[in-house]
Amino acid sequence: MADAIDAFDTTRALPIGSAGERSSGWWGVWTMIATESALFGYLVFSYLYLASQSAQHWPPEGLPKLAIGSTNTLVLLSSSVFVWFCERCIRRKRLRLGVASMGVGIVLGIVFVGVQLKEWHDHPYGPTTHLYGSLYFTITGF
Repeated sequence: MADAIDAFDTTRALPIGSAGERSSGWWGVWTMIATESALFGYLVFSYLYLASQSAQHWPPEGLPKLAIGSTNTLVLLSSSVFVWFCERCIRRKRLRLGVASMGVGIVLGIVFVGVQLKEWHDHPYGPTTHLYGSLYFTITGF
């Protein structure tokens, strides 16, 4: 167990680039956030544009039910909190609590995916049925 704790020794600095400069990881994270935000914005724009141009009733099955989606969002955010707490525990050398926290985060992630798959399965249409189905599965999958 001592070897495992030594592997998480946070007193040794990791090489992250030149002194006084941002590491490439920092720029990479912000670039990823910017591109993911742009992609999500394009998808929402596509949804709104196609809704305004569609001659059919939009959305075909009426307005979506928010109860399951809201609950699933809370599950996803909770899993993120547990993963963040795991990182904090590891930095403070509280390995057992960190592993337990990561376990809870993984279980909550699995619950999220299970609820999402059930929600997708319950729809009477698929991704190739019509424009709304294609956008619904693309946006929620993203």
